Amino acid sequence: MGRSKEILDLFESLIKTIRSMRGQYLLQTASTRELLCGEWERKDSTVSFRIYIEDGKYYIEFRYGNKINNYKKCLSSELLEDKEGNLYADFMNQGIGYDPKQDLLLVEDYGAFKRKMETEHEK
Repeated sequence: MGRSKEILDLFESLIKTIRSMRGQYLLQTASTRELLCGEWERKDSTVSFRIYIEDGKYYIEFRYGNKINNYKKCLSSELLEDKEGNLYADFMNQGIGYDPKQDLLLVEDYGAFKRKMETEHEK
């Protein structure tokens, strides 16, 4: 088991290194909407977000649940950009931002969310 854990730890380290390199590359070449693609969560919240691209358009999925039975509801909308480059979700009438230094999704009225980085090894 010790050897297997060492191998898993090496793969985990490799994955983190590749993610870091990818992140640096994207910061130099990608649009803000491209950088936002992924799942976003906050530990103290039943709200989470997923941003994805489909047919050349970017979408934001707003997920929220309740603490009674963990039932999740999802709403999605196109992630739009105005002339000044500001992002917003039309259905929520919420401003959307990105903090590239901390890799945080910023959502008006909901706060900051971290990118979900779960791997099989962390489960």
